[in-house]
Amino acid sequence: MYMLADGNFLTKLVCENTDCLSFIISFLDILTVLFLAYCASFRVTKGVRIVGWVWAAVVIAGTVTVVALHTCMFTIISALFTVLVLMALFGVTFESMGKKKEEEQPATQEKEEKPAMPFVCPMATWQCAMAAQAPVAAQKEAETVPEEAKPVEEKKAQEVTATTAEEAPWQPAKEEPKAAPVVEVVADSTEGLTLKESLAMAKAVTSAPAVINKKYIADYLAETFGKKVGISMRANYTKTGLPLADTHYALRADGKTCFVYVYETDAAVVLLLRITDQYAKSIQDGGHRINKSAFPKSKDAWYSLVVDDSYSETDIREILADAYAMAK
Repeated sequence: MYMLADGNFLTKLVCENTDCLSFIISFLDILTVLFLAYCASFRVTKGVRIVGWVWAAVVIAGTVTVVALHTCMFTIISALFTVLVLMALFGVTFESMGKKKEEEQPATQEKEEKPAMPFVCPMATWQCAMAAQAPVAAQKEAETVPEEAKPVEEKKAQEVTATTAEEAPWQPAKEEPKAAPVVEVVADSTEGLTLKESLAMAKAVTSAPAVINKKYIADYLAETFGKKVGISMRANYTKTGLPLADTHYALRADGKTCFVYVYETDAAVVLLLRITDQYAKSIQDGGHRINKSAFPKSKDAWYSLVVDDSYSETDIREILADAYAMAK
């Protein structure tokens, strides 16, 4: 009796005012949920998936209609369950579709990885500071130890060192090798100085006329020869420290000819002149130093002239004018 009464109570509670249509709708809800679960996978075609979602919409509309007409608790629970499952299936489906698109499309731009910042332990820094102070402290402690407290072995080592130093014969200090001096080349020699050697001779000059420089020479040539000479002025050195020369040309009807290169160092000026051997010999006979130059390479003779204090302004002007006249 109790079981029967209890069954009648549940029947009234759950299915009161419920007809056969309610059970049919509930059964369709279950089938719809199973069908949508199958459609959520990518094993079905796009058409089957669309049919499934349309069928689900029809079933939900029918369920809502039954709930509105027959307030059956079983139908309400079935409808709520269907809605929750549909929401879950929607989420799973769109998430799967998004992951599939990400896998199909290659990454167009790689993310820049920031370099990992090394972690510095504060204790390590403190230990390093203490370690740096340790040798200083040990040295101070060693200096303050009295002679009596030093070990016997250390005293013997100091005595042996002092005795050896006193008994050792005197040896002269080793002299550092000196650079080979630049050999001066006379005017009639077939050899020639390189540009590096000429500049080294200029830097070794201790006394030179301060007025003679690149600007002085360029101004003199421009004032003396005017448009008959081509003036090309540059800085003394490049950005990398290489020497730069002013190049001056004798302008003729048939072209131009360079007759002098002017290099300026901190000590003196170097003139590389296109002159004849006889003229260079006459400069040397006048008590001046002049050397044959291996730069530039040319069929004509070039001479290196370091403007030291043996040359006056008048001498430099005459030599430049004669070099201009000899330029063909």
